[in-house]
Amino acid sequence: MSYDDILPVIGSFGWHQWKLLILVSFPFMANFFFKVGNVALVISPKYRCMLPFETENASYFLNQTQLDYWYPLDLKTKTHSSCRYKLNTTELNCDRYIFDNSFGRTVAVEFELTCDKDYLIATSNSLNMFGMMIGAIFFGSAADRWGRRKILIITNVIYGIIGNVIIFSPNIWTFLILRVILGMVIAGGFYGSYVILIESTEPSKRLMIGTCLNLYYGLGTILSSLLAYLSPTWKVLQVLFTAFGAPCILYIWVLPESARWLISKNRITEARKIIKIIAKENKRTILEEHLEYCLTEARDAARGKINASVYDAMRYPTLRTRIFILMFLNFVCYIVVFGITWHIPKFSGNVYTNLALMGLSDLPTFVMVLFTAQRAGRRPVIFTYMIISSLCLVITFVKPSAAAWVLTWSLISKLLSGSTMCLIYVLSSELYPTVFRNAGLGLGAIAGSLGGIFASYIFYLEFFWKPLPNIILSGLLLIACGLILLLPETFNKKLPETLEEGNRFGK
Repeated sequence: MSYDDILPVIGSFGWHQWKLLILVSFPFMANFFFKVGNVALVISPKYRCMLPFETENASYFLNQTQLDYWYPLDLKTKTHSSCRYKLNTTELNCDRYIFDNSFGRTVAVEFELTCDKDYLIATSNSLNMFGMMIGAIFFGSAADRWGRRKILIITNVIYGIIGNVIIFSPNIWTFLILRVILGMVIAGGFYGSYVILIESTEPSKRLMIGTCLNLYYGLGTILSSLLAYLSPTWKVLQVLFTAFGAPCILYIWVLPESARWLISKNRITEARKIIKIIAKENKRTILEEHLEYCLTEARDAARGKINASVYDAMRYPTLRTRIFILMFLNFVCYIVVFGITWHIPKFSGNVYTNLALMGLSDLPTFVMVLFTAQRAGRRPVIFTYMIISSLCLVITFVKPSAAAWVLTWSLISKLLSGSTMCLIYVLSSELYPTVFRNAGLGLGAIAGSLGGIFASYIFYLEFFWKPLPNIILSGLLLIACGLILLLPETFNKKLPETLEEGNRFGK
């Protein structure tokens, strides 16, 4: 007997699980604000050199005669240079810049991330993911060792502090360092909240939980675009993003520890107390004798799985292969989703509108995931979505210079890959045993973060050939399609508890 056998008795999806779903929404929203909202924080508007006779409040816009007189023509782009100006017959590099103020005062404007420093915009996204990778390594193992609740509280307190301190950054390097720290704690909160909810839900409801959580992605994207549009400066926007983490202070009083994790650590007294609370909140009754029997059986089943590390998991050949496959799947999904997301400012149309449309279209997509994967299973749906996502990127080759065409098919590919990411979270949670679940999801976060690091730079390959980034992304998706077939189906199966069970799962 395992904890999955106790859940139907105390309520596998009642008020207690709905309460958890609401409580963990805040770390999820913070995560999406951090990833998607960074597009609005660091966006670089159009700019030109400040001319010797101009002041800082000069208008960005000049007439054609003025542009021709003061700015040399860039032969490669066929536009006037943004980094050089003419003085008599001499071309000079810019000392100061005049920005188009359509986006307000962003990080790029504040720290003048222009010309030879514009790479720092992509670096900002990469360092975000680097921070999340480090956070996944540390907090993933920490949550398995010290508990999901404790790590959630610690990471959200740090998030609130750093999220407000960062607006006082005196230079871009301080800003980037603090973003790394934010990425670390956001990763800890994101994966900890996901695991604590999944572990409180029976197998048949896990897909619905995963899908509901990922609906926050669409809502977070829409809200990010709205807040960015309304915020006059990046500092105001950052404070608004951070404010969504404030309710997490309630975790100290209202968030229980995972009873499944407590049983795995042989902390039966604490597990008994929480199980009684769950039963009460779900309006269920469990006899004391039956509870003691269930706890004894679950404790015996959990023996031998305390303090399992990545090294321990790697000693099991089947489990090891699945770990590497799931890591690659995370890598591919992240590089596609965030590569396209962070490239939004380069697409045609209004940036805020494109972000909002991307979020709106995410909402029905995740509902579609719920209905398809609940009937066809996880593996076939992931395979199908990845194939279609790859084909959408191939379609962009037909008209690589047609901006609207490329935007449309790229966003469809991103939506399908985002839906796949949702399912991979669920699949990973169901494949990894309890003792290794948080650390396993942490490994997925590490691989995904590496994908995010590369995603920041992959569209720079357009400099060599316009379709090249999409060709690479399409190829990665096809490889992932082949690898997903090597994993077992997990739909409606009991969660493995020990490493041995995880290694035998699906055989």
